[in-house]
Amino acid sequence: MSPLTPPPDRASSATSLPPPHVVLRHAPPIVFMDRIVHVTEAETVTEWRVPHECPWVEDGKLAESSLIEIAAQTAAAGIGVLAVRAGEPIPPGALGSIRNFVVHEEVRVGDLLRTTVTRRFDIAGASLVGCVVERIADDITTIASGDLGLVPTTLL
Repeated sequence: MSPLTPPPDRASSATSLPPPHVVLRHAPPIVFMDRIVHVTEAETVTEWRVPHECPWVEDGKLAESSLIEIAAQTAAAGIGVLAVRAGEPIPPGALGSIRNFVVHEEVRVGDLLRTTVTRRFDIAGASLVGCVVERIADDITTIASGDLGLVPTTLL
């Protein structure tokens, strides 16, 4: 199985997923995903290969702060896909908090990143999600992990 092929249990959902620009409120160069791999109520998985022309790359390395945005965009993509599936408008939202976010490894141009966001719990319209950013190569290496708090902008 190639790194860009979803695991077998996720293959059926990958064919029916929209491209990121359909569900994200961002435009290049602030889009940190090439494709949405998998979305359920509980989990969203995306992939992105770090391009040479990325403005957040310096000396061949991706800025560590970009990893938080990658995770936040993965969460937003999942929310957007679920809204589209339900025939509802994509709700606007914002990153409300960052907890225990640790960068374990650096990211270089050309790295293929797979980001998984898992819903931990919802309260009063806000969500806490766990996130893991991994490098997919000959093996899988955890690059960063932590928790993000997401809030709909209607609560701000």
